Amino acid sequence: MVVLALAVLGAVEARAQERTTIELQARISENMALPQSDALSGFSADYLNLAISGNITDQISVGWRQRFNKAITAENPLRATDKLYLAYNPTPNWSFTFGQQTLSIGGWEYDSAPIDIYFASEFWNNIACYQIGAKAAYTTDKGNNTFLLQLNRSPFDTPATNLIGYDLMWYGNFGPYSAAHSINIYEYLPNRYLCYFALGNRLNFNSITLELDAMCRTTGEGGLFDSASVMGGLKWRASDKVSLLLRATYDRNNSTTPPFDTMVFAGTELTQVGAGVEYFPLGTRDLRLHAIWSAVSGTNANPQGTLTDGRGMIKVGATWYLKIM
Repeated sequence: MVVLALAVLGAVEARAQERTTIELQARISENMALPQSDALSGFSADYLNLAISGNITDQISVGWRQRFNKAITAENPLRATDKLYLAYNPTPNWSFTFGQQTLSIGGWEYDSAPIDIYFASEFWNNIACYQIGAKAAYTTDKGNNTFLLQLNRSPFDTPATNLIGYDLMWYGNFGPYSAAHSINIYEYLPNRYLCYFALGNRLNFNSITLELDAMCRTTGEGGLFDSASVMGGLKWRASDKVSLLLRATYDRNNSTTPPFDTMVFAGTELTQVGAGVEYFPLGTRDLRLHAIWSAVSGTNANPQGTLTDGRGMIKVGATWYLKIM
């Protein structure tokens, strides 16, 4: 993987060095679990990323984002690689992308960069959202509608299987309203499929941003809304340097007909609420300080799940972006 990454970087530098961006991204937090838990409390390197993007030609671009605080395994050498893709833009309307990339699933919580998410739904914590695949996208002449069609490895894929996923997504921008809606079909077993219907909605009013995402997941063998998640939040940019955050997530799986959704286990019903403040001392994204509180209530049927009943967390830390080139 290192050889491949260096080859990508070398190609970009050789052909268009002046159009290459290299950035180090990091977020470190001091975590204080409530009630006190030594296993969850303490300093944590939430993210340590190297992001590289550039153009080989005017129509061909590449991108790579690697996490250095996540282990690589022999079974999955790209486990710590969020993105490693080649994109071709023959016209302003069309683009074609191949490689490791994000699955095109609707919702603004899901669509946000992970380094900008302080706490998230149980679904977000379990979905294997970075997979190898191919994507075609068409953007209308006005630029306010983009339609995506993607073929990729299923997030349920394992080294012993070859499971496929299909994504159809629409991004829309109409004044203050933005949409991120999708229909996704994923193999969870050979020739057996789980469908996602995701609706992401965002409203921007000057300094206030409101988001509401809704998702249901079904095999068609049970009720349409047996497995569902709702995520929402409010962000108020009080000034150029201060933002205030409110957020809540809800995950539920009432499935009684196998197979069950393994992203949110059957028998799960979880509510999470939280609030926080971000401070940008330089008035730019280059440096961000945060203080975040969150709390969880309900039942998680997944013994390895992220959210657990009664868990509270206070996170205090910093995020920084260092542009190397």
